[in-house]
Amino acid sequence: MKRFTIMLILVFFSFMTLEAGAAGEVTEGSLEPGDVIKLTGRIKVKGNEPFPMTVLETEEGRDYVLSGEKADLLCRDFQLKMMSIKARVIRLGDGLLPAEIEVLSYEIAGGG
Repeated sequence: MKRFTIMLILVFFSFMTLEAGAAGEVTEGSLEPGDVIKLTGRIKVKGNEPFPMTVLETEEGRDYVLSGEKADLLCRDFQLKMMSIKARVIRLGDGLLPAEIEVLSYEIAGGG
């Protein structure tokens, strides 16, 4: 009986921990395609012709390849600016290529 009670308490606290984590900020390890995330970073163009990529480089040094109509606008008008971006995850990073996100909305971060 004592063992059963201890197991029940452990299971209960395990579910509480999972539920609390689900409400927190999305981390790169927990991303799934289709997730909507908000990131802040600098807009840069990386790569060489004929395959340049518009990326958002976060302060942690992570790159996210930007896609969609708004990505072209960001590349053209906001290169090297700090931006806050709301985006949908298209593809997760695989070690060779960074994650790809579709830009849904954006704003200049910190006024500049």
